[in-house]
Amino acid sequence: MYKQYFEAGFKIFGLHKIKEGACTCERPDCEAAGKHPINSNWQATPDWDEDQIEVMEMTGQFETGAGVLCMGRLIVDVDHRNGGCESFTQLCKDIGEDLLGDCGFAVATGSGNGSMHLYFDMPEGVSVVSGLKAYKGIDFKSSGFVVAAGSTHKSGGTYDVIHGDPSRLQEAPDALIELLKRTGTFSTEYEGDGIEVTEAEIVQMLSYIDPGCDGDTWIKIGMALHHATDGNGFHIWDDWSRGDPVKYAKAKNIESRWHSLGKNHSSSPVTIGTLVHLATDGGYRSGATFLGGAQQAGRDPLSVAGMDLQRPPGFVGDVVKWMNDNNRNPRPNITVGAALVAVGNACGLTYKGDFGETSNLMVTCVAGSGTGKDAVLDNMKLLHAAAGITPATHGAIKSEKEILSNLIEHQACLYQLDEIGIQLGKIMNAKASGASYNEGTIGKIMEIYTKAESTVGISGDTRRELAKHLAMEIAAARKAEDNNEDSSGRLKRQADRAQMRLDDLGHGIKKPFLSMAGFTTPETYDKLMTPDMVKNGFIARGMIFQDHETNPRANFDFEGRPMPTSMAMSMRALYAGGHCDIEQSRIEFPHDRLVIKTDQAARDLLRDVADKFYEYGEELKSSNGYEPIARRGFEMTLKISLILAVSAGLRTSEHVRWAFALVMRNCKEMIVKAMQNDEFNHMSDEQQRIGKIASLLPDGHIESEGKIINKCRKWKAEDVKQTLALMVKQGRIEVEEIKHPKNGKVVTTYWTKE
Repeated sequence: MYKQYFEAGFKIFGLHKIKEGACTCERPDCEAAGKHPINSNWQATPDWDEDQIEVMEMTGQFETGAGVLCMGRLIVDVDHRNGGCESFTQLCKDIGEDLLGDCGFAVATGSGNGSMHLYFDMPEGVSVVSGLKAYKGIDFKSSGFVVAAGSTHKSGGTYDVIHGDPSRLQEAPDALIELLKRTGTFSTEYEGDGIEVTEAEIVQMLSYIDPGCDGDTWIKIGMALHHATDGNGFHIWDDWSRGDPVKYAKAKNIESRWHSLGKNHSSSPVTIGTLVHLATDGGYRSGATFLGGAQQAGRDPLSVAGMDLQRPPGFVGDVVKWMNDNNRNPRPNITVGAALVAVGNACGLTYKGDFGETSNLMVTCVAGSGTGKDAVLDNMKLLHAAAGITPATHGAIKSEKEILSNLIEHQACLYQLDEIGIQLGKIMNAKASGASYNEGTIGKIMEIYTKAESTVGISGDTRRELAKHLAMEIAAARKAEDNNEDSSGRLKRQADRAQMRLDDLGHGIKKPFLSMAGFTTPETYDKLMTPDMVKNGFIARGMIFQDHETNPRANFDFEGRPMPTSMAMSMRALYAGGHCDIEQSRIEFPHDRLVIKTDQAARDLLRDVADKFYEYGEELKSSNGYEPIARRGFEMTLKISLILAVSAGLRTSEHVRWAFALVMRNCKEMIVKAMQNDEFNHMSDEQQRIGKIASLLPDGHIESEGKIINKCRKWKAEDVKQTLALMVKQGRIEVEEIKHPKNGKVVTTYWTKE
């Protein structure tokens, strides 16, 4: 049956299977068996072709049913359990329409007893409410998804066609549309006064509240929205809740939960005031227009107060948590960098943002030797393997020609570099080290990195060498084919693709995707972060993630945590977009990238981000010449917010705000490090020690004397102690002896004086 949906132009996707009455999502508390998508990015479901549908069939995604996006349609969902059948009879009477008879396609849902889905086409440009109090038990779905006909219900029943088919939809009756039209403005109360609040204002406030909040807060927000919108704000609550896919997946029948919120007839209901309070705690400043028309005085739209940069929103946050859980020595900062690169690599061939940006990153992860960074690299490799992009990954940068050769073989070239500092150092000093053939490598890396949506040219000598390699590959495949060694046709397809790449060689490499995740130690990193390296544009294009603790406490109870099946499937879906090459002959996406759109609130916020980085660049230009870093800030914010948004299918203010906070921190840290290194090289030993100790004690950070000495092992311990005493005497830092509560040992600690 799902094929009929496909042929009628519906976007369809696989649902988790029902196996022995349980859901294959493997969550013991799942109450949506057979009713929730396999992949977290189902909202961004593309238009499949027949080959893609065949692949999904082969992988069993439609075994017990399919989901269909409601986009562009109106599905009247009648649920007998909540009085929906009686409400439906009344609805038809009130609008004077026989909705069941008039709709071109109707489906009896698996719960039976008159429950059904009626399918209509939606008029363009119309927005409707999701429910009306007068018609309990009926949902009007113009977004989200419904379970397709032919699917299996957990009760054992099936979703059966009543009449018609998906290709026969009729436009929803005018009387029904007029009844359901959304005005976008709600009448409610705030601090005892009647007010008008717009949907945009509510969405803006929600952008300041973490959807990963505790369950009680989540319910309070739902109650506040229900009260403020008179029950017509489910789509707002639902869209915001999807910002935490893990919690959203665990939510028990969220639509039923929403309807239950309207049964709260307390004399002290939860109102929009609760929403204002929670948003204010998250950085929002009251004074929006719905509060009497006052100006938003004092509100910083880019406030990042309380932002947890070790916990990205959405699917990337889930990946970070798993990576930390799967590391005996969790390294929270470098894990964030590795997760962003891995997810960006998975979706990079398939998706782009609506500003034209792609999700490739150049990231350097800095942590001490033997402190857990190897496990982060290993987990990153597991994520690439889950996505199916391992053949396009590489462990070293050898030369410009090698990079181009990799991009001829696959559309992507994904570097996972251990000791990136050493490798970059060799490339940057190619001429001095006698490896003059590497002199152009950095320039070529930067060129390719910025041309993921265009074409990279290939010089004559390199083009001839690559053409020779491809010709040999084609000849070998054709020979094997002629010798009847290719019954499956695999070699023929390989040869045809190689011939296509050979034919295109003269035109350059189209839409190359190059990313880089490097791991190094603080010592090597310090040498790398020279002013010249920062100002030449290479470092400015990347991100630095550093874990400063050189002696992290190991997790004694660590047992390792396998990657959840749902996460592995989501990684695969992000890469494939349904265009799965089972043979993995080439990592590619031979289509135009799918576009992730930006909602209006996020678009407005991005305008503020662009202004902020411009102002920061002007400030740096007039002071120290580090403006190349700020100049790239807006681009990096776009890239990172895109990576956060792909699994949700829409870029929101939450994605932009978190990305901005991360990028701004990165800019400042890189500039400080480069300036410190510049000054450091012209300092006396005493001055160098002072600079080093100051870098170890950022505002509010407390460190023991022993750890400071360990991190300053370039010098004698006695010299470090003398410098500490000098800095205390000068009033630069403060010192206190603290008695350990358990063993009674006295520890000398230092921190920066405010």
